[in-house]
Amino acid sequence: MSPLEIQRLIMSERQKQNIPYRRFAEMIGCSPSRLVDWKNEKTHMSLDYADKALKVLGISVMIGKEEQRNG
Repeated sequence: MSPLEIQRLIMSERQKQNIPYRRFAEMIGCSPSRLVDWKNEKTHMSLDYADKALKVLGISVMIGKEEQRNG
């Protein structure tokens, strides 16, 4: 997954889990306005915030390509 896809997944999952912006921001240690910027894709989420958000939401993602093995 690309960083932008992860960011979109996090924002979508937050909404599915009905976690309010203010509460989610507190849970991952950022401001609610930063969440709005990420949702509107004005800025990009750092790996540190993405990691915190994924843990809070109880989901995991694979970053990078998976190598194909022959045989």
